[in-house]
Amino acid sequence: MKIRIFDFDWTITREHTFNRTHLHAPETNIKGGISRLFIHDENNLAAIASYHNDPDYIKRYIEFILGTPLTLKERMDAFEDNVLSVYALESVSTPLIISTVKSDQFNTRVGRLKETGKNVQINHVLQYLETARTISLAEAIEVEFYDDDENNYRKAYELPRQFSFTAFYIDRLNQTELVIKELKQARLMPAPTTELAEDTDTVGEELTSPSLSG
Repeated sequence: MKIRIFDFDWTITREHTFNRTHLHAPETNIKGGISRLFIHDENNLAAIASYHNDPDYIKRYIEFILGTPLTLKERMDAFEDNVLSVYALESVSTPLIISTVKSDQFNTRVGRLKETGKNVQINHVLQYLETARTISLAEAIEVEFYDDDENNYRKAYELPRQFSFTAFYIDRLNQTELVIKELKQARLMPAPTTELAEDTDTVGEELTSPSLSG
């Protein structure tokens, strides 16, 4: 199984939407190539980890990408700074999760989260899937993370993991297509070992096709 976790603004969207939601709609503000990666079915799961504060606005974009309605099942707001919104899809047993920031004391909360990039939100998404949906991350799980912010991209690679992990650094300046500027890939780290996974840095020409993620 493959789990892909996406940032929202400038990764999925052409224009930044925070505090500008009235100016942009999914019909005209989604980068080309997203639908080849943003897949949610029994073998591929998609999720969002965003510093946005409006999960229902993000939901509209996902509904447009997937071509199917999302129904809110629950909102989990027991975390310090972020909220998990859990949405059900027809004919898919595993819900789609959107992690956003609580609206009160917003700047303080974002500042706290940024200390570790998106890692807190990524961990909450994965923990939900593992505990609530009984998906074992250690059993042949591939996790991918896509973000246009270099700090979030590099911090994500510091995540403690017992699964195969790849971080993708997205070109925010390309407002037409999803372009991968760089990626960092690690092999599966078996649970019993304490050795570091072998790291591979790949930096090269910008890729207009996201097919390298499989």
